Amino acid sequence: AGEITLGFPTDLKPYPYDVAKAKQLLAEAGRAKGFTVTVFAVAVPTFTQIGETAAAVAGYWRQIGVDTRIVPTDLAWMRPRRNKTPQDPELIGAAEIYGGTARAVGISDLSIWWSQAGRVTQLADNIDPIVQRGLDAPTVAEMVNASQEIYRIVYNEYRSVPLVDVHS
Repeated sequence: AGEITLGFPTDLKPYPYDVAKAKQLLAEAGRAKGFTVTVFAVAVPTFTQIGETAAAVAGYWRQIGVDTRIVPTDLAWMRPRRNKTPQDPELIGAAEIYGGTARAVGISDLSIWWSQAGRVTQLADNIDPIVQRGLDAPTVAEMVNASQEIYRIVYNEYRSVPLVDVHS
């Protein structure tokens, strides 16, 4: 999603880069010694910088003690695993870097990814009623309100971290 998406809250700003705060949050979560995460770098034709982006993310995570394993892959491998409901265990807790598109209607992306019927079901427990309200909304204004409410939950709970915006 992005600023061209109906319902995207334009007041949401990128998360600040703060190594000390990240280390503090890991310690509070009982992970002061770090952990390992797998990053699936999904090649797509619209975003050719996927390898460089994955390497940059891995570098940032290593600075805070998170060991990062990068797995270059493509949509043919990732799509069936990502679209399976529930998702394959190998994807839960992993990070996926991919190129997406901003849709004209935000509730479309939100219902695909962040609802129980969507793809990231382990994170959706408090979003379903809002998604349904947005999908059933009788007016554009009510759909926009539902979209904004969901985007704020996704943002405030760090469920998805946008990295770059590449216009193509």
